[in-house]
Amino acid sequence: MKDSIRWYVDTWMKIMKSPADFFRTLPEGVWYGDSLTFAGATAWILAFIITIVIFLIKLIEIGLYLTETLSLLEKVLTLPITIVFSAVIFAIVVLIVGGFMLAAIIGLLYAVGSVLQFILRLMGGGGMFFDMIKASLYSAAVFMLAAVPVAMSPLVKYRLISMWTLSLIENVVYYLACAAMFILWVAAGEAVNKVPRWKAVMSALLPIAVLVLFGVLFHTKVFPSLEKFLI
Repeated sequence: MKDSIRWYVDTWMKIMKSPADFFRTLPEGVWYGDSLTFAGATAWILAFIITIVIFLIKLIEIGLYLTETLSLLEKVLTLPITIVFSAVIFAIVVLIVGGFMLAAIIGLLYAVGSVLQFILRLMGGGGMFFDMIKASLYSAAVFMLAAVPVAMSPLVKYRLISMWTLSLIENVVYYLACAAMFILWVAAGEAVNKVPRWKAVMSALLPIAVLVLFGVLFHTKVFPSLEKFLI
């Protein structure tokens, strides 16, 4: 377990600190090896954080409501049952959220890797398709930045920050993540396909434009509705 955590943290640090060097010496192996494991681990870590936030925002509130009519003695006597029931609910929510995050992250990055490789091949790149998929999966490292606004969501519930402040944090983190993702995709395209940097930049413009557009739509259409859930 410790070795797995150390491997994940070391890999994450290498990707974020020096993406050009990391992709230039891309770890050997099939695309569904360490790269898929890394992307999957990122999805499950985020799922765990999101589930904790859901518990802090809603499920604890529901539990307190259901037990408010019980006496102190009854609460103590039912505590073991409550703990076991909460653990089961937590596990179910983690599995549901984790399954969604796993499909979303891996599906998105596989699609991005395919698009990057297609464009770069048209521009004279000579890299292998699955090497580009592997590199794209490692860019899942950027998704960990989403933990910042997610972890701060309960602060709105308990009136420690305003919804406007959370919205500002979400915006800043999202577009910083887009910038980081763009840098990773450029570095990956340049290293895997052995092309000039300007070609790698051009290939990454389309997927990053889609991400930016998604961010605008999410912030204007979806994010406002989260206020009802958080408060």
